[in-house]
Amino acid sequence: MKCNRHPDADATAICLQCGRALCPECAQEINDEIYCKTGPCAEKREKRVGYQRRAGGLAQIMGLVFIALGILAALLVGELVPSLFSIFAGLIVFIYGLFLEKQAKL
Repeated sequence: MKCNRHPDADATAICLQCGRALCPECAQEINDEIYCKTGPCAEKREKRVGYQRRAGGLAQIMGLVFIALGILAALLVGELVPSLFSIFAGLIVFIYGLFLEKQAKL
């Protein structure tokens, strides 16, 4: 099989997204998966990475807000159980935001 962009080069992989045959020059490995290095596949991947970064940042901010509200509720109202729930939920959301940002960098 020959490369989709370079008819004289042998294909060594198939793009996981579009299914095109790729030579080593055209292939890009991300997380042990092969994708097109350029073209529509790369553009879609870049757009998805941008969304993941923004979602990760927003999740981190929301997590910090939940943590702050939980601490404020504990100090002002004195109710410990709802405050702990808010703090715990905030930690989970914050950690998820970190995970999304890490996945976007890969």
